[in-house]
Amino acid sequence: MKFRALFASLLTALLVIGGVAAPAAAAPGDVAGATLNWGIKQSFRSYISGPIAQGTTTVSGNVNGAFTWTAGSGTANASASTGTVGYSGGVHFQGHETGAGTGVYMLDMTVSDVTVVQSSASAAQIVVDVVTNSMADPSTFVTYNDIVFADVALAGTATSTATTVGYSNAPATLTAAGSAAFSGMYAAGDALDPVTFSWPVEQAPVAPTPTITVSKSSEISPAGEIVTVTGTGFAP
Repeated sequence: MKFRALFASLLTALLVIGGVAAPAAAAPGDVAGATLNWGIKQSFRSYISGPIAQGTTTVSGNVNGAFTWTAGSGTANASASTGTVGYSGGVHFQGHETGAGTGVYMLDMTVSDVTVVQSSASAAQIVVDVVTNSMADPSTFVTYNDIVFADVALAGTATSTATTVGYSNAPATLTAAGSAAFSGMYAAGDALDPVTFSWPVEQAPVAPTPTITVSKSSEISPAGEIVTVTGTGFAP
């Protein structure tokens, strides 16, 4: 009887002190270190660097020369096929310099602060900021903030795993707002570069399984039997 009472007291103390972790509720996870491969429009880049425009394409921030956008962050829900992940940095296009060494270009356009917004397993949009000048007056710039620049068709392009949401070479097309930001050089519906992105999604923690082990020593002390109680899987 004394042993049972002692064991009950020890067990109660262990549960109160250690606590049992409750299973974590499923929820959209944080995304950190996401990547995006998107060069906006390859034919436009070729035009900028070609013999007519004789211009340059410059990347900045978390964008490299291969047009990989890194260090993206946001949230995603893999089971619901939704998410919003943003990437800092930008791409600056300049072409048709008004005179040698003037640094003023007839075509001057910056695309930055790219955000991929996935609404379903088959569709996403790319939201960007664009600053572009007027070809009629190169010194006048217009800013387009948070415009839906592209529609992305995700169907059949998924590369997702148990912990990462991903799509590869998903077709993208220009929107009407994107066409306006392009100064009408391209029409809504025109093809843009395909989109590849990878979002590592933080997973819900696995709840521990508490276990308790009771053992008795084979030795008998003057005070009685020696009982050892150990436990694992308890929250700190």
